[in-house]
Amino acid sequence: MGQWTLETAVSQIKKMCKLVSLSELMEQVACQIQQLLRAMMKFLSAIAERVKAVIEKVKSMTDIGNVVDSATDFVADGIGNVADSIADSAGDFVGAIFKRN
Repeated sequence: MGQWTLETAVSQIKKMCKLVSLSELMEQVACQIQQLLRAMMKFLSAIAERVKAVIEKVKSMTDIGNVVDSATDFVADGIGNVADSIADSAGDFVGAIFKRN
C-alpha cells in the first residue's frame, strides 16, 4: 500500500464517492427498466386478450358476411381499446418515473 499522504487519501475518498454515485444511478436505471418491462407485459397481455377475443368471435360466426361485418366492428372497437391500454400503460410508466425522482 505504501505511505498515504493527505492528497492520496482525499483522492481515494473522491473515487469512492464516485462509485457510490454510480451505483445509485445504476439502481435507478434498473428500477426504470423494471417499470418499462412491467408496462410492456401489460401491453402484451392486452394484445393477447384481444387476439383471443378475435379468435372466439371468428369461431362463433357462420357465414362470410357476418364475419366481415363483425370483424369490422371488432377491429374498430379493438383499436380504441388497445390505444387506451397503451396510453394507460405509458401514463403509469411516466408517472412512476416522476414519482421516483
